Parts: sequence; C-alpha cells; structure tokens
Amino acid sequence: MDVATSADEVLAYWFDGDMHELYRTKWFPASGSEVQAAADADITARFGDLLATAETRALHATWTSRPSSFVALIVLLDQFCRHVYRHDADRRKAIDVIALELATEFVDQQLHLNVPVPHFVFALMPFRHSPTPDRLEHVLAHIDAREHTMVENTDLLSKFRRTTVQRQAHLRAPNLKAPDEEFDILERAAFVNPNEATLLPKHPLVPVMHSFLTSMRAGSESCPAIGISLSGGVDSMVIAYLLVKLAPHYNNYKVVAVHIDYLNRAESCAEAAFVDAWASEHNIECFVRPISEFQRATTKREDYENLSRDIRYTTYQEVMAKHSIPGMCVGHHRGDVQENVISNMMKGQSLLGLNGMTPSSVVNGVRIWRPLLSVTKDAIFDFAHVFGVPYFKDTTPQWSTRGKLRRRLMPLLQEIYGDGYLNNLSNLGQEATECADVLESALLGPVLATVQSSGLAVWIDLTLLCAQPMFLWKEILRRVCHERMGERMIRDKPMSELRVKVLKNNFKASWITLKKSTKSYVTDRKTLVLFREPMFQTVLPLDLILEAESTPLTTVGPWRIQLRLVESPDFDAQVQEVCIDHVMGTCLMQ
Repeated sequence: MDVATSADEVLAYWFDGDMHELYRTKWFPASGSEVQAAADADITARFGDLLATAETRALHATWTSRPSSFVALIVLLDQFCRHVYRHDADRRKAIDVIALELATEFVDQQLHLNVPVPHFVFALMPFRHSPTPDRLEHVLAHIDAREHTMVENTDLLSKFRRTTVQRQAHLRAPNLKAPDEEFDILERAAFVNPNEATLLPKHPLVPVMHSFLTSMRAGSESCPAIGISLSGGVDSMVIAYLLVKLAPHYNNYKVVAVHIDYLNRAESCAEAAFVDAWASEHNIECFVRPISEFQRATTKREDYENLSRDIRYTTYQEVMAKHSIPGMCVGHHRGDVQENVISNMMKGQSLLGLNGMTPSSVVNGVRIWRPLLSVTKDAIFDFAHVFGVPYFKDTTPQWSTRGKLRRRLMPLLQEIYGDGYLNNLSNLGQEATECADVLESALLGPVLATVQSSGLAVWIDLTLLCAQPMFLWKEILRRVCHERMGERMIRDKPMSELRVKVLKNNFKASWITLKKSTKSYVTDRKTLVLFREPMFQTVLPLDLILEAESTPLTTVGPWRIQLRLVESPDFDAQVQEVCIDHVMGTCLMQ
C-alpha cells in the first residue's frame, strides 16, 4: 500500500458515511460499550501497524505534504491511538505530544481554514487532548471564525464547541478529576447575551423569582444564604442563574450549590466537573458529593433508592447547617406536578398529597423550596436559550418509570384525551391541594400542634384520631415521620394494625412494631411514642447492677434509670406502670 493510498484509507474509514452513524460508532461511542469495543478491535486490525509506523515519525515528511494527508496523519495519531491503545495511558500520552506538534503546525500554516468541517474538527482535536486555557481559547476562536463562513455541518461545529467548553470547565475545577475520554454532555453551551441588562427584567420568570425571594425574606438575618440542588439540568441551572442575577436586590445573599454525583454513568464525572466550574464562574460555592459507597448495578433497586436518598438529604442538611441556609431550592416545574398527579394516582397515594409538591415543604427533615413550580417547561427553556444558560442533555433512561411516563404514557394520553388533559391534571392536583388546606386548618393543624418531641422520641395523642378515617391517620403519621423525625413514613399494614389495636374495647398498653429500624410504644392513655433510631442501639453492660432505693440516677446510653419501691394491693401492675412511666418520662423530657 503506497503512502497516498494509506492516507486515503484513513480518511475514508474515518469520514465517509452518515455523520450521525459515525458519531455513534467511531467518533464518540459510549464508554465501555460493545460498540466501542468493536471499533477498537476493527481499527487495531486495520491500522495498528500503520500507527506503529507513524509513531516513529516516518510518515511526517510525505503525509504533511498535502492538507488531506496531513489531516489523515493527525487522525491516525490522535484518534486511532485512542482505540488501539485503549488500556495503555502512557503510550497514548507519548503519542499526544506528537499529535499536538502536528496540529500546531497545521494551524500555523493556516491549512485549517480551507479543509472540510469534519477535517477541521479532528485536526484541532489534539489541542483538546493536551489542554491549556490558551489552547482552548484559540480553538474556540477558530470555531467562531469558521461558523461565520459555513452553512453546512454546523451541528458538528456546535458539538465541537460544547465539548471544548466542557474541557475548559475541567481545567477550572482543580479539585475534580477530569475524565480521560471526551463526553458530549451539553445540550446547550453557555454564551453571553449582550442585551441581558435590558431583556432580563422583562422575562416572565423574573417576577416569579422576585415573588419567591420576597416571600422567603431573602437576604435577611433569617435567610442569609440560599441553597440550590444543582444537577446540571435546565431547570436547576436556570434557578441558579436567576438566584445569582437577583441577589443584589436582596442584600446580596449567598448562593450555595449541592451536586450529587451518583457515579452510575461514565460521563458523570465530566458533568460534576462542569457544574463545579460553572458555579465557580458565577460566584456560587459548590459542594460535590460523589456516591461511591455502593453502585446501582450491584444494589437492589429499593435499597439503592433508599440509601442514595438518605445520602442526598443528609448532604443537604450538612451544607444548610454550615451556611445557615433555611431552604434548598430544587428545579420542579408545572410539568413535574402533572407527572406527579399521574404517578401518585397509580401508586395509591393520599388524596391530600395528589399534587405531591408545594412551593415549600419538608422532606426527610429538609426544607425544600420549589420557586418555579407554577412555571411551564417551555418558559424555562426559553430563558436558558435567551440568556445563554448551559444545561446537560436529558439522560432519563428509556426503561425507567419516569422515562416511560414521559415518552410513552403521556403522549398516549394526549392522543386519547387531547391537549387539554395536562390542564385537567393541574386542576385536579390544585383542587386536592385546596382540600388539604381546608383539612389542615380544621383538623390536621390542631392535631399536629399537640405532637411533642425530644431528642429521643416523638409522641402523639391517638385519642384525637379515634373518630377519624384511615386516610387521616396516614396523613398525620406521615407528617410526624417526615417533619418531626426526618424519617420515611410507616407502611400501610402496620399502620392499619395500630389503628385496630387502639380502637379495641379491651385495649392495653404495649410495644408495637411499626418500623423495623425503630421501636414504638402505646401507653394506656393511647399515646403513641415513636423512639428515634439511636434509642435502642446501646448494648447494656453485663455487670450492670441496679438496687432499689440505694441506686442513684444511672445513665446507660440514652437512658437515665432510677429504681424505687412502691406499695400497692396490685403490686405487680403498679410497679410495671411506675417503671414504664418513670423511665419513659425521664427519657422523653431530655
């Protein structure tokens, strides 16, 4: 095979065919996928020997004589080496030095100005693989110049811009490791609207955020900082952007972001690095929490969801406590409420919680704020596109419940019932919320006001519920678990058993199992005591001796114990009552 033929073979293999298929199967196949492995094997078989020759610089003199073969040499060294030496980072690094020299020479000779766009993109790729701020700025400048003169392949240029911006973000996030591979994670890249100062106050989202910030007393002593759960999706990115832009109107409150990296996808590290860098550019303090303790692929689904949720909300609590943040913003919008109504109906959720979301609520002991809950997704997209707010691609899996709901069920409902069905869902959710408000003031609020708590337990007078239907028991105990204890609610079966027990004519005080992780006790006065998890985790010492009368107040773990003798005709019953009431009363009052 002569030199010209070899260069043409490289070009044909890399650039001929449908661009979308090339992007998927050769240029950027999913990391660790079978498609990537097949491309690695094919390129190694076809071009492995040629690459070994190119490494020696033996092809430099002839292949750099023409722009097209020059591009082929860069592709051979910069791209093919990543397939052939997938698992040899040191060798790739050594070849990157050669590829960077060639790319620099290619641009110095201004050969990049007249080659086709795909050739242009891959000729400049070595600058991305050996990045510095100056190199990436030059790449973006070359892209700008090329975009002004091209009408074809603009999509490829746009993707090249997005991934170059991402690489810039990695350089600006020194605390996070940039991935070795390239990932096209951005749906839209950032830009600055030169007319922002004029246009921003006129956008419909701005008065919505002003109303929210005013109601939450942003910038006051009670709200010196605001948190944002920043996933990188369009909703949370727009909220973060608005929080920053409107802060000067509210005593310059501090904006603090939390990003949870679940480490379930190869590109998640790249997403974390981008979010951290973007936040830093906008004076947002960002806390990235990777979840490395377990993996979705090797953990039971229910366990994974529970564990990851616990970590997420614990992280919120820690960050909020550190920065005196009264509420954590999340990016829920009107469309999420509509999805929730469908999901909650199918899951048998309480009528009162059909909406599933309110502008402010407590979830797992954390105050959650939803400033854009009344806003449509289209309005959020419009803001991002007008003011250059970057955001990630939607990575909701097709197989997930939410993915099926969005892409299959909701389009089918629209086909059957017409476009107005979404408004009907919103109205249904709103009416459920109004019913909940009425019950809150007439019944739920007064009952919940009687709930008492300490560091050891929470207790509630169940006589206030004896005449009420089951769904009100569920609602009140759900609120007690979520808001007072920061724990998940009691399941239906044990709650039903509790109600049956309390309503019995021959009711007696006893322990009752409502949750596996905690202990519960119902007194003879029908007071339900829900002990917090640490209560019964202390192992009593084997040599513990307590003597009546002579024993002082003794502390064992969270318990404070003191014995005393009593006299009674019904001695056993009274001793039991005194011991239980005294020990529980002492603990509850701590």
